[in-house]
Amino acid sequence: LLAAVLLSAGAVNAQLSGSYTINSASATSGTNYQTWAAFATALGNGVSGPVKVTVSGTHTITSAITFNAISGVSATNTIEIDGNGTTLSSSSSAEAILFNGADRVSITNLTIYITSSLTSARGIRFTNAADDNTIQKVTIQYSGRTTSATTAGAYIAISGSKTSLTTLTTTHNGSRNLIKACTLQTTNSNNPGPAYAILDQQGTSSYSSTASNNTFECNVITNFFAYAIYARYTNGDQF
Repeated sequence: LLAAVLLSAGAVNAQLSGSYTINSASATSGTNYQTWAAFATALGNGVSGPVKVTVSGTHTITSAITFNAISGVSATNTIEIDGNGTTLSSSSSAEAILFNGADRVSITNLTIYITSSLTSARGIRFTNAADDNTIQKVTIQYSGRTTSATTAGAYIAISGSKTSLTTLTTTHNGSRNLIKACTLQTTNSNNPGPAYAILDQQGTSSYSSTASNNTFECNVITNFFAYAIYARYTNGDQF
């Protein structure tokens, strides 16, 4: 019995490497997670090789999926999340997905629905030196917002604050990230959109000496309330 418990604990706490799924219709196993949050938590144990994840089914969240710093990542040991054409529906009062110091994670082929009516709701935020990540062929769509605010909400934000996107930090919030071929839009009638389509804010003490080099390429923005692109203290970023 003790051996079985030890083996079970070892499996739960093992570093990830190889192929996995996120599928709520299948039981939790060594290769399947029922929720995005469960997978993000597992990444907290680190990786020992490249990780590829395929998502199945529609998923609903009420708070942010948070990717914290991941030990073992490298140019070889990357984490690839294939949304596989699925939908992530978020009623979070802040972001749907948070990169909190996470590096070398890519998310592709996913639709994120922001169903919250709160002006603070947003799609994806990078913070705490979240570097070398890729968001590609992702649709971020507001469907519940009916009121506007000039200082809240964004489809994509690189920002150090959860409560105020324009709060300044001394160090970079994210560098060398690629946002490519994404669609940023609203669907419901009379939806003013978020204040910012893309907000990119870097460190006040870092920008003059250290390039942030984020790239925003071939994205389609169909609606926003105040700023299509808000960039401050950036160095080398391309829009």
